[in-house]
Amino acid sequence: MEKQILSTSSFSIFLKKYLFPVLLLIAVSGYLFSYFFEQKIILGAENDGAYKVNRIINEIHPDEIALLGSSRCESNYVPGIISHNAFNYGLSGAQDNVLLFFLEEEVKKNKHTPIIINMDPDGLNNPIGDISYYLYNANYPPVKKLLDTLYKFRYVIPFLKYYGSFEIYTKYYLNNKLNVTKITDHGGSFEGGIVTPEKFNVMIKERLESPLDFKNDSVLAVRLRNILIEHPERKFVFVFSPSHWSYMTMLGKIKDLRAFMNELRSYKNVRVFNMSLMPYPDSLFTNTMHLNYTGSKLFSSALRDSLKTTGIIQ
Repeated sequence: MEKQILSTSSFSIFLKKYLFPVLLLIAVSGYLFSYFFEQKIILGAENDGAYKVNRIINEIHPDEIALLGSSRCESNYVPGIISHNAFNYGLSGAQDNVLLFFLEEEVKKNKHTPIIINMDPDGLNNPIGDISYYLYNANYPPVKKLLDTLYKFRYVIPFLKYYGSFEIYTKYYLNNKLNVTKITDHGGSFEGGIVTPEKFNVMIKERLESPLDFKNDSVLAVRLRNILIEHPERKFVFVFSPSHWSYMTMLGKIKDLRAFMNELRSYKNVRVFNMSLMPYPDSLFTNTMHLNYTGSKLFSSALRDSLKTTGIIQ
């Protein structure tokens, strides 16, 4: 009996003297590292999707013109050319369920600036892009709902929730600071190089072998209509940015796309600019879906002029 008491006492001393302090040190170190990493790295790169998600949720910039959409928004719209108040919230790999999340967050704000929305010609779709975009705000109810089955319990645990994404965040941070691989501008991220004609011809061939159709997800279409109807105080500007001729050639159900454009035009607080067929040469594209920086600047200038001509911006 005495040996059992001594054994229990020794284990208790071990817990108090060694194990608990070590666990406390690990917990505190993890929390401090997580806090530093979040504040300095994740929220220190305006081209990072995590920064953009946090910004649309938690920051109010009364004069800001939000540019929303997929990678075409991120890489085609140069904020500094369109307006000094513009910020590019475009996310690579994300589609229209994410666009609607951004829209719903934006219209919660007491603002009257126009919202510029890039629409992809293939319609309203669902992919959310890289999971790293959402981890910092994973427990915000609309983000948690957006993640749906992708949400994991570990997302409530500081530090551990970023497991597997540290390298991605660091890459965005370094590129934002140094413009190592891309040119950045208020959330926009642009390819500065020019694709060789030989390589681009291969892309054209691959595109011409890949037909696709315009199609709207019905649930997303209803959500979009509800936003437009419920917020007459905001001006929604839908823009179909330039696509390479090979992409548009392979796009089917064009009549449905035109019908969708006409439906958008039917709302009093909506303006539609169809610039998808602008005759840009191959040298202005980085692939058949995205412009390079030179093409983005040219398109952004044309869009700015159209917005000024129609009185949407000053």
